[in-house]
Amino acid sequence: MRDNNHVGKLRHKIQLEVIVIGVYPLEEVNKNTQIIRLRDTAGNFLVWLKDDDSLLERGNHLDITGIVKEHDEYRGVKQTVLTRCKYTKFKVMTANEAAQMEAIA
Repeated sequence: MRDNNHVGKLRHKIQLEVIVIGVYPLEEVNKNTQIIRLRDTAGNFLVWLKDDDSLLERGNHLDITGIVKEHDEYRGVKQTVLTRCKYTKFKVMTANEAAQMEAIA
């Protein structure tokens, strides 16, 4: 696994190009809430709890802007938790391309 780092400063706005590497429902909180796992072009991992009905899928390439909520670690891997995100999609990867990106993790 490659080294990765936290991204941005706490409570500051960041803008990144990312790839969606996973989308998971979080039914305990709200039926519309999803955990969105992201990876930036430098290989850093980000997480966003999204609670609206717009659909994101594994493999979507996004230009995302959000606020750094927390620098965290999950299973020994550093991740940056984002909040109040806005995004635009600009390319969709195939499922195989997305699986390869996740496997590198």
